Amino acid sequence: MNCQFPGYRIRRARLKALYLHIARICVAAIFACAFVAACGQTSGDVTNKSVLQQHYDDAQKFQASGDLQQASRQYRIFIADALGQLAIEHARIEDYEKAAPLFDEALRLAPSSPALQIEYAQAAFVHEDLSRAKSLAEEVIRAYPSNTKADAKAHLILGRVLMEMNKDEDARQQLETAVALDPNFENGYALAVVCLDMEDGKCAAKVFSEMLAAYGDTAVIHREFGQAYGGSDFQQEAIGEFEKAIAKDDRLPGVHYSLAAAYLASSEGAKTKEAEAELRKELEVSPNDALTYAALGHIEEGQRRYAEAEHDLTRSTALDASNPDAYLYLGQMYIDTDRPADAEAALRLDPENTQAQKVLQMLGSDRPITETSFRPACFTASADPGTAGAEIAIISFTF
Repeated sequence: MNCQFPGYRIRRARLKALYLHIARICVAAIFACAFVAACGQTSGDVTNKSVLQQHYDDAQKFQASGDLQQASRQYRIFIADALGQLAIEHARIEDYEKAAPLFDEALRLAPSSPALQIEYAQAAFVHEDLSRAKSLAEEVIRAYPSNTKADAKAHLILGRVLMEMNKDEDARQQLETAVALDPNFENGYALAVVCLDMEDGKCAAKVFSEMLAAYGDTAVIHREFGQAYGGSDFQQEAIGEFEKAIAKDDRLPGVHYSLAAAYLASSEGAKTKEAEAELRKELEVSPNDALTYAALGHIEEGQRRYAEAEHDLTRSTALDASNPDAYLYLGQMYIDTDRPADAEAALRLDPENTQAQKVLQMLGSDRPITETSFRPACFTASADPGTAGAEIAIISFTF
């Protein structure tokens, strides 16, 4: 007689299903391990690897002891973390199309992960997926009000997204909240930038004054302030900040280039001589800077110093073949010197440059090509507000 307790068959079926579930997760974990190993090591990989290893080891211990539910949970966390790291690596190498579904799958496995949601929101913002970035940031703000670091970062990302959507007043409110929660350099700088975008110079000056007191009166911080002013209508303030930076350290990379950009933006060509002098000083500091050669060549082309312009522009393209401005300036110079074939060849080297393609179409027609066919004879500092302050403070978020 086969005696069994009531419900024995049901429990046995459930146990079998749980074993099958564990087996599927183990297979996924093996693949996750292989993928993570294939990514190689980058900054922070040692810590991430140890966390992943801990979850994997815990899962195996629970499985060996027969606690399959805890084993399943630890395997899920392990796989989610591994997929999250893969997603972050894809985002870092500008492969957002592959990063997004990995982020989605990781969050499906571990939905209560504000750190992962923040990483996803940041990647979405950088790759101009603004609606996704906005919804992720808003979800973190809604779901984790007591997690100060995550909440502050979410307000920062949301503020930047709203700036891109031309909602400066809403952006300012978000960034003020970010600063109140975590008054670090990144948050303060972003708030100052939106103030400048709203033409509120007093607001920006107040924020910068507080940051100067907190981080010190250094050449780097004045360069960062100058780049923020340089991206707005406050060009004279930009010049003042760059001059302060140079007074403290005239060998600081990028500062002479930035001052040259501010001179050209503020003077409508009246300070071309001063701008060129600053560019030559920049080359003394950074002799292989492609942007500086491109800017110098553009000035020389505008002054019809064609031999010098060709030398500096071709040098720029040799140092950085991805710089679209150098090809455009070369095309302009070749057209000015009646070399249409060379102009066409230079302009075709950057098919994604819409201005270059516009001029190419003119070359293939009877339409006249004039100075206005090209961009205005100026350039801007290579400042990225999203990474400002990297040399001043390393900001990490451990949620």
